[in-house]
Amino acid sequence: LDQADSAGVSPGQINAFAPLGKDALELALAPAKPGPIAVTVTTPGGTTTLPDGLWALSSSEAGSTLPRILGLAPSRGSQTGGEIRAAVVAGLGTLEQAQVAVTFDGVPAEVLGISASGHTVSIVVPPHAEGLVDVALRTPAGEDTLAVGYEYLPEVMATTLDPASGPPEGGTPVLILGQHLEQVREVRFGPFAATIAQGPSPWSMVVLTRPSPPGRTTVTLTTAWGVPITLGNYFVYEAPARDLHMVTPDRGAMAGGTLVSILGERLDPGVRVWFGEAEALSIVEAGDPSQIRLKTPPGTPGI
Repeated sequence: LDQADSAGVSPGQINAFAPLGKDALELALAPAKPGPIAVTVTTPGGTTTLPDGLWALSSSEAGSTLPRILGLAPSRGSQTGGEIRAAVVAGLGTLEQAQVAVTFDGVPAEVLGISASGHTVSIVVPPHAEGLVDVALRTPAGEDTLAVGYEYLPEVMATTLDPASGPPEGGTPVLILGQHLEQVREVRFGPFAATIAQGPSPWSMVVLTRPSPPGRTTVTLTTAWGVPITLGNYFVYEAPARDLHMVTPDRGAMAGGTLVSILGERLDPGVRVWFGEAEALSIVEAGDPSQIRLKTPPGTPGI
């Protein structure tokens, strides 16, 4: 996040933002309507949106004298649980952390702490099956329940890339197999967004690769709720093969230093040439992809 180019919220607007290291961003919000606020951040690597990332309270909500739970920020997560969420609350007064309990469909969440303002309770979401659940706040001063306040999302998983390699010019159709892929909204090969050519269906989708330099790259799926999922296997952009047609002269001194011309294809600048296991002493002339001139290294008699 220290590379963030811009940040925004919806609804509402921000007056300023500042990175707090690589993993945090501080936002200065303009007054907003009560309720959930989506947060969007853009970096050189792309744009991501966190729905319900923030919550605005009305003056009456903030001044409540009875315990209330108003929302979760964010209000969704995986079935496996373990995510840290902020329960937006009011009316806690001087209650201590040990006096506050939050449950998801009756299952207790771990309470990590209460903010200085008393309006957020940091919790660890427990695991639960996919679907919407009620979230309850329980304190000695009273209880409150937020109906269908949290959504356990389907577990999106990609297991197979076919093929797992292709040319650097892009355009390779890649079949992705997995589960709940209908929830995928974007696929990236490294920093480059692929074109979704078919699907996504629950079990498969086909994307077209974008041009990229040769090498191995990660594949990342972004879900409808803005969560990136990086595959365990890579896609490889293969360097194009170079074709050699002629070497002239085809013989020279064992001491090396013979000036040789090589004719072929894709003899780009930076190409390296070996004679057996010895690399050429120097490239005398390059730049023409069909021809280079170089000096031979020392060698032994033979072909």
